[in-house]
Amino acid sequence: MKEVIADIQKWQQQDKPIALATVIQTWGSSPRKVGAKMALTPDSEISGSISGGCVEGAVYDEGLEVLATKRPSLLHFGITDETAWDVGLACGGTIEIFVEPLDSDIFNFVSQLIESDSAGAVMTIIHGPNELLGRKLAVSHAEERLGTLGDVALDEAAILAAKTAVSPRRVQLTEEVEIFVDAVRPAPRLVMVGGVHIAIALTSMAQMVGF
Repeated sequence: MKEVIADIQKWQQQDKPIALATVIQTWGSSPRKVGAKMALTPDSEISGSISGGCVEGAVYDEGLEVLATKRPSLLHFGITDETAWDVGLACGGTIEIFVEPLDSDIFNFVSQLIESDSAGAVMTIIHGPNELLGRKLAVSHAEERLGTLGDVALDEAAILAAKTAVSPRRVQLTEEVEIFVDAVRPAPRLVMVGGVHIAIALTSMAQMVGF
């Protein structure tokens, strides 16, 4: 999420419709990991990446449809699909992407968690009854809550699943309902001792990989 926050905030200030695409599962070789995001607007603006360029065009088109219908969509791309070469997925892997209209309140909640280096999670229904599809619940480590999955029992089960999630993952809550738990965790810290010249290069490398 961190890589798309600045652009989304700018688009929000301009009152632009925004769709958000999230990688929810990968199989085999994949250029982006689960949880990777791409935001888009109808003005041909894109922020972030969900496949390193392989399927961004197809996902952008789906994002426009999602904004028009205001209904989320689950996309599946694989090398065995008839359209695999058309969209450019030639890396041999398979990915699933959830595309949805941006929930501004949830986004602002998560942005505050990230900016304050706090822990939390966003749970989204990706499979289930039509009236529940796309519903969201966000929680913080301090047990603040925003939103609902539409049922108290689902909310409590989702929060329990989020407490054990150290990275983004899918969770089957009931026979009908599956959620995506998008875990937000504080950035890892690297403690460097010593001031020799190699520390300068190591500091730069550490920043590149997220420390």
